[in-house]
Amino acid sequence: MQVSRKILPVTQKCVPPNQAQVGTKLSADASSDFSVAPKEVRESHSSLSATAIRTVKFAHLCQKIHQVPGEEPTFLNDLFRKFEVTASGNYPATYGVTNTEEMLCRALSPGVDAEVELKTDNFMVLAREPLHLDAQETVVGCGVVTGRSDDAPLGYFVLTSWLDAGAERHDHLDYLMLDVSDSRTKGLGDVLCNQMHDLAEHRGVKSKGLLTAWIGRKFWANRGFDFRDEDERQRVFEYLRGFLRYFQIRPDDLVLCRGDCSEPLVFPHGADLVDALENKLEHSWDFVALKSLRGPIRLPLLLGDNNVVEREVDVGSAFMLGNWKDPLLQSIVPRNWLGKFTFGAESPSQHQLNRHLGTRNLKELRGV
Repeated sequence: MQVSRKILPVTQKCVPPNQAQVGTKLSADASSDFSVAPKEVRESHSSLSATAIRTVKFAHLCQKIHQVPGEEPTFLNDLFRKFEVTASGNYPATYGVTNTEEMLCRALSPGVDAEVELKTDNFMVLAREPLHLDAQETVVGCGVVTGRSDDAPLGYFVLTSWLDAGAERHDHLDYLMLDVSDSRTKGLGDVLCNQMHDLAEHRGVKSKGLLTAWIGRKFWANRGFDFRDEDERQRVFEYLRGFLRYFQIRPDDLVLCRGDCSEPLVFPHGADLVDALENKLEHSWDFVALKSLRGPIRLPLLLGDNNVVEREVDVGSAFMLGNWKDPLLQSIVPRNWLGKFTFGAESPSQHQLNRHLGTRNLKELRGV
């Protein structure tokens, strides 16, 4: 299952992926003949250059990514063409002096008790043309999570990192995709995101951003990603305005439901209820928390590229997960939204993340 298509775990500025400059040199299509695993390549082709070995390893990685359901292959191939395999394996500027490829792989691994694993053969850091004109260094980490018992590809992530002219580090997680049809991925989204959060925090990152998609529209709000700015919040609210009108839901029938607590929405006497509601919904997770006193509503939910299910859910979930591909819903549910997570013990993002982790019996993250 796909958790989200794009994420930014480390930036003070949320930069949409389509602003990246397209570079490069190696496509998955061009190297798809290489089907042998990298370890076997090293053993049987010891005379190959280091670059040739990494080229074969990248082709192997691309093939495994294509085996995970979710994104269209053409989109992935376009992404892969932006990468080069010539990164050295040591990235003192972007990741810190001691962070080699192997160490980064271990830092992002789900852990020894999980039914899935991230092996060094299934993780690479690659070179990439600069995302920004002032970037000093840009690299990308690609990893495939596999089943511990059968090595089946169950998910992948693509994490772009760069160092700007002011020596500040930034990340953009282009993809985090999981195959939810396999029970071994249950809870894996939270685990991987916690690892990425810890790694970003260790590197001194102050904020991170994302572009949500599909189930990520709700997932990332729950994890403390707020709207990138006021314009983005207002843009999403305009969808909600149409959503409430279409389903004939009155704002004074709504409450904010967080866990076991419900907070009634109190509106000023004589105020326009919809306009007043907009002022009450300050954060992305407030949209998710909306619940109608009249009960849930039934509609098709888009949980993945071709994963549509019809369910009865509360207003907030219905709004954030509604199938925007449905002609009746495409103008009243958001296809995606740009968000940002701000680190800091007192930040709203951190409080929301810890609240979410508490409901799932996961550890709290310090955020400092």
